[in-house]
Amino acid sequence: MMRALSGTIEGGVAGHNDASGNPQSTLRYKIDLSGFVERHLCPCDHCREVSGAPIHDILVVTKDAFQITEGAEHLVTTKTKPLCRREHMDHSGCQVTIYVDVEGFDSLVLVHMPTVDKKDQSKVPPPGRIVFMEDSTMPGEFWGKLKLPMYEGWVGHDDTDTKPLGLDYMPASL
Repeated sequence: MMRALSGTIEGGVAGHNDASGNPQSTLRYKIDLSGFVERHLCPCDHCREVSGAPIHDILVVTKDAFQITEGAEHLVTTKTKPLCRREHMDHSGCQVTIYVDVEGFDSLVLVHMPTVDKKDQSKVPPPGRIVFMEDSTMPGEFWGKLKLPMYEGWVGHDDTDTKPLGLDYMPASL
């Protein structure tokens, strides 16, 4: 269920020097929280590949609420899955995914929560569910301890089109 929020948050990737001392690009964005849809955890193959972690924290917002404020010229689009485009920095010093654009979710942007400024992370609610459980590599005991609704795949943010798997759900063994 969508929770109404107000205000703005900021994030991005700060400029830094690479191993040779060369300055690298900065990218900044702003999110109008009135466009907040949800925050969820995802262990799918795509999220694992772009984050390098077994689970990823995703902030879903409407596209009109998301604005690149600095460094848009340094974004590179990589089509990582048939329906997903990963937006990341153009230099090798930073492979951090800023956001993911998914075909079929044309009005949404999936922002990778670790890129939100630390000072602003508390302005959004904690993750409310786990999606794409069928792709998980984590043991079922881990998921059960989180006590969040779990779904086999993506579902609409209002949850009217599917039922949660239940807190005792165990992903298939690899």
